[in-house]
Amino acid sequence: GKFMMDLAKKGTHFNWCKDIIYASRPSVTNPKEERIISNTFDLLSISLQCIYSCPIPTSLSDLNVIDQSLPQRNSLSSSPQPDLESELQDRVDLFERHLRANVILSFYDMQQPMSYFLTLK
Repeated sequence: GKFMMDLAKKGTHFNWCKDIIYASRPSVTNPKEERIISNTFDLLSISLQCIYSCPIPTSLSDLNVIDQSLPQRNSLSSSPQPDLESELQDRVDLFERHLRANVILSFYDMQQPMSYFLTLK
């Protein structure tokens, strides 16, 4: 996780973060034992930290790949930590809204770093 955070904070190799998250996605074709980040909670947490710590506007296609790689809200129904799961999924929902807003801004050449959206109230 720290390696990915360092990459994201520098803004230089965010695509590497995207590749690691994609390689960790839960899916039928990507069994848990083959994932780089096998713990779903770690995947959600690290992904969100990377997304919001990158200081420059990141590729919308990379952000979309990350969005598609994250588990859906009800996929963790047997979670031993339902409160943590709910909080992380709420943060993923917020990320998805921020991503949609950034797509709209990009049409006007005004794309922002994702951290920008956390400063808005």
